[in-house]
Amino acid sequence: MRFRGNKRLASAVGLVLGLLCAVEAAKVNKHKPWIETTYHGIVTENDDKVILDPPLIALDKDAPLRYAESFEVTLTEEGEICGFRIHGQNVPFEAVVLDKSTGEGVLRAKEKLDCELQKEHTFTIQAYDCGEGPDGANMKKSHKATVHIQVNDINEYSPVFKEKTYKATVIEGKKYDSILKVEAVDADCSFQFSQICSYEIVTPDVPFTIDKDGFIKNTEKLTTGKEHMYKLTVTAYDCGKNRASEDVLVKISIKPTCKPSWQGFNKRTEYEPGTGSLALFPSMHLETCDVPITSVWASIELETNHIGKGCDRDTYSEKSLHKLC
Repeated sequence: MRFRGNKRLASAVGLVLGLLCAVEAAKVNKHKPWIETTYHGIVTENDDKVILDPPLIALDKDAPLRYAESFEVTLTEEGEICGFRIHGQNVPFEAVVLDKSTGEGVLRAKEKLDCELQKEHTFTIQAYDCGEGPDGANMKKSHKATVHIQVNDINEYSPVFKEKTYKATVIEGKKYDSILKVEAVDADCSFQFSQICSYEIVTPDVPFTIDKDGFIKNTEKLTTGKEHMYKLTVTAYDCGKNRASEDVLVKISIKPTCKPSWQGFNKRTEYEPGTGSLALFPSMHLETCDVPITSVWASIELETNHIGKGCDRDTYSEKSLHKLC
């Protein structure tokens, strides 16, 4: 009986020693971790979560081994993934291991990202295992994989008009295909949020319309008898439905219908005798109304009054009048 007990004890000790030897033998870090060669990611500005395709997972052929808990043998560290290392200058991302045994990791932004400053980021990443023994000696690294990250835009900016005020002048009685154009810009980085999708005349009941490109035209013939100037308030919307930070004022003046004629003269001119020569029409000019003129006929009627002390035909003779007047 004692022999049998010793035999059983010897068998147990041999099994333990065998397991320990197997553990020690397994603690040889033979293989490098393996990751994909290229990753593509998307992150939204003002957020830190990066969605990677494919997911960040490192594999190692030095797989962990588990043994019976009754022998209090823990799993080996070889084959476990202890971390990821990012290479590049001023890379605003970090990689974190979620599970050492499966090699699962996650990529996240270390700081606030701004699409308007940088739309894309490219860098390289490596995985490294836990090495041999408790001090992690002989740690092995994977090859370097390339990571491309695109920063998605959020609609954080509103349209801004290029001018504080817009002005135009039109001739009464005429309908225009386009009177003037207003223009707004948007500072967002994406095509969707940086584009101006529509303009709107905020002022109600005015005879004008505006199209999606900012061109304003009148919907009816305008007359100076009704208004000499229209003041319109115009706003803009980007394709994300953000309204302009400030609306803009548009002034449209109505000019009377032009007719070719002589301008710049007075029908009445006062002259004091003895003061020398006097130019009658110093500012006289021909208004052509910006159209070709072949001939212009104009007549000028002047009122002439004789002014002089005692110039009374009933009192003085013709000879005296010549002297007085």
